[in-house]
Amino acid sequence: MFHNSTQRKFWTFETEEEIDKLRENSNAAYRQKFCARNKNVSVDDDNFFITTNEHRVFVRHYEEELKEFCWKFKPPMPLSAIGTAWAYMRRLYLRRSVMHYHPKLMYLVCIWLACKTEEFNISMEQYAQSISDDNEVIKDAILTIELVLIQELNFHLTVHNPFRPLEGFFIDLKTRFPPFSNPDQLREHAKDFLIRSLSTDVTLLFTPSQLSLAALLSAASKCSKNIDRYVTDTLLKGQPQKVLRETIQRIKKIRTILKSANTEKPSQEEIRRIELKLERCYDKSKDPTSQEYTKIQNMLEAEKHERHAKKRKLEIEKRQKIESDLLRF
Repeated sequence: MFHNSTQRKFWTFETEEEIDKLRENSNAAYRQKFCARNKNVSVDDDNFFITTNEHRVFVRHYEEELKEFCWKFKPPMPLSAIGTAWAYMRRLYLRRSVMHYHPKLMYLVCIWLACKTEEFNISMEQYAQSISDDNEVIKDAILTIELVLIQELNFHLTVHNPFRPLEGFFIDLKTRFPPFSNPDQLREHAKDFLIRSLSTDVTLLFTPSQLSLAALLSAASKCSKNIDRYVTDTLLKGQPQKVLRETIQRIKKIRTILKSANTEKPSQEEIRRIELKLERCYDKSKDPTSQEYTKIQNMLEAEKHERHAKKRKLEIEKRQKIESDLLRF
């Protein structure tokens, strides 16, 4: 249940300002850590580091990449898996900057992990083939960084998507509100509303049932239908006026955020500019596709081999000493 979930406890916030602050904090934290290792760079240098606004634009671009990849995937990917992958992206880049983890790989890891969480059974071979001809490289990269993503999400992998309660509302309309004869005519508009909502912060501010109700009312408005009586006389029947007022306020807030949100795809020129900037400052030691990552892993492997060799040498010397001591008797 959502009300007892980690989503409600750890990933649902009171205000947009709280969410903005988390993004600003993650940006500042990365800058400070980078400058501690690179004394020639100023922590306030916005020409060198990715800004919070650039972070938003870049994440938005890769959310579009995520959506396009999921739409084109064969066999068709269920909405639950798409919604969960999107939620993982939103959560990751809420508390981590794109300078921590480059989205070019992370969005693919989010999809892979979401497919497993939502039990959309595909093999890694099948998944990798849909991404690149160089299967082994992409497979290794995704499997290497998958556990990192799980850790960054604090192992909170269950996502309560708004698509399920939306289906519940359609069933409820059919059974408890006979005046509305064909609820299915609202389905596509409502789904479109929820898909657009994934690109905004409403999923971090409102419950899945509130989002699905907002989608239903928006769809009814687009189809020139009125289901207000369903909400007041059926859905919230017997509830105090305060509950009705709060529900209406939340629905209005959701629709206001969606209307004001910039859901257009960023221009290729803007993305290219941010990519070039990011190439200078992102943490390549966390990117399995980078040369820096390979160098570090080779160095760690060499150190591990050296430690084992030293341990083996000490064990041999210790055994030889024991044997020598025994021969003296």
